[in-house]
Amino acid sequence: MRSRLKKLIATDASKDRFLPTVKKALPFRIDPEGAREAVLLLHGLTGNPSELMPLGEALANAGYAVYAPRHPGHGTSRADLFKSDATDWVRNSLDAYLDLQATYKIIHVVGHSMGGLLATTVAMVFNAPKLILLAPAYLLTMKKVRWTMFLSHFKKDKILNRPIPDDELGSPDQLQLRKEYWVDEMILPVAELFRLSIKVRRAISRLRSRTFVIVGGKDTVVPREVAALIKKIAVNASSVDTRILSEAGHIFPFDESKDETIRLVLEWIGKPE
Repeated sequence: MRSRLKKLIATDASKDRFLPTVKKALPFRIDPEGAREAVLLLHGLTGNPSELMPLGEALANAGYAVYAPRHPGHGTSRADLFKSDATDWVRNSLDAYLDLQATYKIIHVVGHSMGGLLATTVAMVFNAPKLILLAPAYLLTMKKVRWTMFLSHFKKDKILNRPIPDDELGSPDQLQLRKEYWVDEMILPVAELFRLSIKVRRAISRLRSRTFVIVGGKDTVVPREVAALIKKIAVNASSVDTRILSEAGHIFPFDESKDETIRLVLEWIGKPE
């Protein structure tokens, strides 16, 4: 902790290649008039709040206030990401819940991928009434993911230079996010994700929330078996409902499967009281 604090204090943004937050990656909050309940939306590793905007707008139209914070190190640059860790992401999520508590007494939590681990943590800490997990990263199918815990001591990333889709070349925001987070393999952040997944699995017996888990049948990051795992280990949750979207991949909350995802979430969560 002291070493990381010392590094942060000594940071020189001009030399460490810190970049401004991409506008599309900024946090968003919607407070419908008369809303009495809120939903906290937590995005995944190397993602950003905009990925949950379609779901957030649908929940707001249903009468919920919604807030999607940006996790530290996300939406800016990989140099920024390398200076953050799971502790930062958890603390940021807890703070976001506290911010909502200043206005709303009833707050539910939604998380995608790594955000599912963060959402579970928030739900356990505050005993949130309802918890919705979208492809939660309790298990990871990525090859050699366990090795990232060792490799991260020597390498932060692995340069792969994955090709950039043609339809993103004309979008400066999307192009920056692609180059910073997605064209290469993020070793250090994935190691933090793996560490977080272990700790959340070990603590999940504390979960009391009514829980809904949705996973994609064609997800190459989080296996479909995660739904059965959560149902098995969340022994004190008031209930655990699961649904597998057979044709969905890992990014179904904001890809071609988003409409079905939104429908399922709205049906399950119901109208605000």
